[in-house]
Amino acid sequence: ASEDGDWIAATEYLKAAVNSGTGFDDEALTHLGILLVSRGRFSEAKDYLGRARALNDENRRAQLFYAVCQRELGLYEEAMRELDPLVRTTGPLAAQASIEMARVHLAVNDPARAMQSVQQAIELGATGAAVYTLQGRAHARAGEHAAARDAFRRAMQIDAGYAPAYLEFGLYSLQQGAMSEAIEQFERYLQLIDPEIEDARADEVRTLVAQLKETAGATQGAT
Repeated sequence: ASEDGDWIAATEYLKAAVNSGTGFDDEALTHLGILLVSRGRFSEAKDYLGRARALNDENRRAQLFYAVCQRELGLYEEAMRELDPLVRTTGPLAAQASIEMARVHLAVNDPARAMQSVQQAIELGATGAAVYTLQGRAHARAGEHAAARDAFRRAMQIDAGYAPAYLEFGLYSLQQGAMSEAIEQFERYLQLIDPEIEDARADEVRTLVAQLKETAGATQGAT
């Protein structure tokens, strides 16, 4: 059901598995928590992932996504405590944990440590547009403008359909006063996203583009 995109049915199946006491409760709870994370339901996901960890304290996937929930809920210190032992390992989750640690560092406005965490993730084998978009955000926050642009452009080269790269590059361009470039990136973002997804913030970006175009038109008229 999850692979077919029917997350509502997938959620109900997993809840039924947990309630039936199959003997795979920690696995079902973990899958359920991860599915809820993918839908942005972090508070609910945190409860299920916490239950999974209580059943099996060696469940590292539950620990990772529990930390994701904490970050999304603004519990940054708690998230770092959960992630710290994971980033110190050499297992398959270490790279992903390093990426999540970088996101926490950005959330608390520590770009230097965020860049260190992203670099650690890359050294552990992480790749893809999301990694370099995150790296671009860290460089931008640190005021390293050339490196930020390079990272955003690399993300787009790796995956021209990765919408968040265009949103972040657009926000960065706007901060730098490059209005036409920002508009271009925002419009590309709107072309790529599913506007029905709440987290996509399509209406906000569309309104911002309209305001930027109005401002640009007024500036040209005055000139």
